[in-house]
Amino acid sequence: MLKISRQKEKWIIVFFFLTALFSPFLSSAQIVPKICWDRLEKYHDTLTEKEFWDAIEIYSQDGSIYHYLHVTSQYVDIFRNDQKTKPAVFRLFLAKNTSSKRTIRNFATKIEFLRGRSSARPLKGLKILLDPGHIGGAYAEMEERILRVENHEPIQEADLNLKTALLLKKRLTDLGARVYLTKENFEPVTHKRPKDFRKEAEKKICGSQISPVVGENLKWAIQKETERLFYRKAEIKARAERAKRIRPDFTLCLHFNAAPATPQNPWVEDNRLVIFTHGSYGASEVKEEEERFRLFSKLLEGSHKIELILSDAIAKKMAEDTKLPYVEYSPSPQYYRVNENPYLYARNLAANRLFPGPVIYLEPYYQNNILVRDRILAGDYEGEKTFQGRPYKSIFREYADSVADGILIFFSSPSLSPKKSLK
Repeated sequence: MLKISRQKEKWIIVFFFLTALFSPFLSSAQIVPKICWDRLEKYHDTLTEKEFWDAIEIYSQDGSIYHYLHVTSQYVDIFRNDQKTKPAVFRLFLAKNTSSKRTIRNFATKIEFLRGRSSARPLKGLKILLDPGHIGGAYAEMEERILRVENHEPIQEADLNLKTALLLKKRLTDLGARVYLTKENFEPVTHKRPKDFRKEAEKKICGSQISPVVGENLKWAIQKETERLFYRKAEIKARAERAKRIRPDFTLCLHFNAAPATPQNPWVEDNRLVIFTHGSYGASEVKEEEERFRLFSKLLEGSHKIELILSDAIAKKMAEDTKLPYVEYSPSPQYYRVNENPYLYARNLAANRLFPGPVIYLEPYYQNNILVRDRILAGDYEGEKTFQGRPYKSIFREYADSVADGILIFFSSPSLSPKKSLK
């Protein structure tokens, strides 16, 4: 038995007393993390006033961010609240003109340097990250990313995304790129699990004054919130941390889409393609200081320039190869048409927001389209198979090849530039 001296015993008691006394303050400090605006100091004098206004419109199409800003020709002040009653949390200094701008070497300068080379391996020197969406496996039901098909194994979107990612990795590697995946199995990247978010979920659900719930409905609501915090919040944050360690030149988030349906009529005739770049923060989002910090982090790193040009090239090639029409969204603060390409929208998605550098989020094919379903169930194969009287490549190869070819077009065309943004 371990013996403890009376003096040590005294200090142990004091330690636990102090821990108990101050733990409420420690836990509250953890709930409200400090926003390190000073991290943006490296971007002083990298934008002119005009360039700032052009960029901020992409991220706040409805103008809600302007309530937190004071913009002059020399600097931009960012405030903690929209009343601007306290000193600015950060002042960004602007360049007087283009000739006085500071240049920071980053992914954009590297990508521009690598474009237009004549080489058998034109992507040599690039680091590309592929993020196959969702966890899958035992978590597919929880994520609501599973489609049941009579007399067949269920379709799991995570499985489709991973199959595509592995094929795309091979194509891009053959073209010279170093390619990384955020995940290569059906286990979470995060070490946390839904039970770790129980207290946070209870606080959110029980503290809601909008629609209070009780009884079994309360238990169900708390359970769903613990799951959402796990697979949407913690999982994407863990992947973002992995991305920060890899430091890719750009990231491709690979997904399959789905159309609204009913249990009575789960299969649809419609089938479309959409690609998201980052932007379009709404008024409810910019209220949060952390969201404003993310907005300015992405704006100042200049990722939107590469996102727009690269996604434009990929979208055109995917549309050509898949023959899919574009998604038409109703006017909404959540979606913003970024240029004349009808397949491209800006949207404030977590992966686009948290991952470093340019992030392009791909959403082709409706899984519950009848033709897509049949092509998925056929698996991956070489050559072509006939569906509905027409020959088709494996849907996974069609997806991977069209993305790879779009990237190749981008890097083979130094004069390629995006169309003027729609106002």
